[in-house]
Amino acid sequence: MSRFWLILSIPGLACGLACSSEDDDREPGPWSQGAFLPAEPQDRGDPLIGRSTLLNGNYMSCGIPYKLWTMPGVGDVVRGALEGADNDTLPGREGRNRDMPYSMNAFTAADGTDVVQLNCLQCHGGKFDGQVIIGLGNATGDFTGGIGGGVASGLTPESMTALGLTVAEQAHMQKIIRLTRATDVELKMRTVGNNFAEALTGVLVAHHDPKTLAWSDEAQIQLVIKDEQGNPIEDPILTSDPPPWWRAKKKHALFYNGMARGDHRGTMALATGVCVDDVVEAERVDGLFRHMQAYI
Repeated sequence: MSRFWLILSIPGLACGLACSSEDDDREPGPWSQGAFLPAEPQDRGDPLIGRSTLLNGNYMSCGIPYKLWTMPGVGDVVRGALEGADNDTLPGREGRNRDMPYSMNAFTAADGTDVVQLNCLQCHGGKFDGQVIIGLGNATGDFTGGIGGGVASGLTPESMTALGLTVAEQAHMQKIIRLTRATDVELKMRTVGNNFAEALTGVLVAHHDPKTLAWSDEAQIQLVIKDEQGNPIEDPILTSDPPPWWRAKKKHALFYNGMARGDHRGTMALATGVCVDDVVEAERVDGLFRHMQAYI
């Protein structure tokens, strides 16, 4: 699972498509520029299982205890922090997820705890003509307050016990709290529509051991963002614009600069590092993404 963290090794600028070759007989154009990237084998999964897992599954591993989601008063705060004003649902979801916002999954974690957590559609679900489109990048998300607006960071063991959370449920909350404390600045975007995916990548890489995936409250590496002259940028806020998923099958690298080659699902699964902090769990999640990649 170490490939989760390899996306920081960004190669030279190259297009993500097989965009040029010696026998290319097309008219010259932008597609003639850059470097040719050959296709690499992709592990095959079941796309039907992948879609069901995407919309109902436990690939995020941890979350906010479901009892808080449904608790009078407290639930309103949780929902407001995680889903904002968007309560739209998606047809065809199962169980508790039938009534969940499209950008959230309710699931039972590997340790048996019932939780809710943001899913892939937080960034990769958007609206067109009022309809939710799976795989359309979210161009209207408000991440100016970071993830969840920092609501969880103020919780203490005493307050969680007072809310009736079990030891297992508190352990899940601690994973949410550690992330909000590690991303106090980095994930707060300057404007509505900016996406924090690139910034989150840096935070997750910095706070996980590259071999064991164990979490560290202290950053293990310092990420220095530089301008084109090589000078450090003061107060850098990394943003991105999620591309549509339906282009992924056409590309030999997931991103426009040629990074994320090889088996694509390692990069697709990187956001699960919010919760994943050991190799055993990473291997379980990797198996789920084998099918989710087939769907995408």
